[in-house]
Amino acid sequence: GLGDVYKRQVSNTPPTIAGTPDRSGDEGDAITFNAGTVTDPGDDTFLYRWDFDNDGLWDTGWLGSSTAQHTWDDDYTGTVRVQVKDDDDGVGNVDTCTVTVFNKDPTTPTDIVFVPSYVEVGDTLTATASGSTDVAGDTITYYYKFYDETAATLIQDWSTDNDIVIQPSQKNHTINVSARTEDEDGGVSGIYSETIGVVVSPIADADGAYAIDEGDGVFLDGSGSYDPDGTIVSWLWDLNNDGGYGDVSGETVALTWSVLSAWGIDDDGSHIINLKVRDDDGGEDIDSTSIIVSNTPPTVNAPGNVAGNEGSTVSIGVTTFSDPGADTFTASINWGDGNISN
Repeated sequence: GLGDVYKRQVSNTPPTIAGTPDRSGDEGDAITFNAGTVTDPGDDTFLYRWDFDNDGLWDTGWLGSSTAQHTWDDDYTGTVRVQVKDDDDGVGNVDTCTVTVFNKDPTTPTDIVFVPSYVEVGDTLTATASGSTDVAGDTITYYYKFYDETAATLIQDWSTDNDIVIQPSQKNHTINVSARTEDEDGGVSGIYSETIGVVVSPIADADGAYAIDEGDGVFLDGSGSYDPDGTIVSWLWDLNNDGGYGDVSGETVALTWSVLSAWGIDDDGSHIINLKVRDDDGGEDIDSTSIIVSNTPPTVNAPGNVAGNEGSTVSIGVTTFSDPGADTFTASINWGDGNISN
């Protein structure tokens, strides 16, 4: 009749998604994805989830935004999946797009350390570069190039070898060392360069051997030292042969016996000393010589004359002696009557 009410149940229709656009970007950078167009006959809102490596496992939960970001640590090309559902839990189809992740070049090195820090003919010069970085998924390798700026000649083209032996023809030349890095995907960094000069070492001359007696001073003379291509700027002496230079300094040095004694030259014998000179290019050289010390007999300071009666004890007072060397001593008294006391 007229009072009857009829109800019709409307079933939810899941949404569909299509046209998710392909994306590209660099490794290490976040790439933003936008879900494709969603079609749904109902007045619904939508959630999205993403599988960025197409392994069948969803990398996100259901998200209220139609955009999502993902970062790859290495270059990559593959399929990305996105699925949509509505607020009535109607799960729609899966749409796909292609992502292309480009390899990123490593950054330019920022420093080169040379060993030795000054180099001369015959030395092996080792250059170690640092400071280049890349994404976590890449491995970088350093390459080196050695160039003689003075002669305008290539010594070694790009190679992982980071050392060369300095040749006689490179004396007084400037060596330019360049470094770059490459990753396993072919990415190449910018080039960083530093220069180092090939120096000619000075020649040290410590003169000597120096011959003195115990108690005497000595005049050390390093004036015979010279630098073939510059100027000597320091003369450092090692007086106790321990390898430490700077016990005294100077081209010529006058030393008293007390100073010598303080450095262990305090007795007769041959004592090795060393001179190290340094030039204005940082080059160094060492020469050794000896101070030969001859023994000086001790000096006795006898007391004054004394008188006494025979049969009585006579005191002769205090007898002293001196000796500049670090010696041990024995003493004896000749009483003049054939008796000697030690």
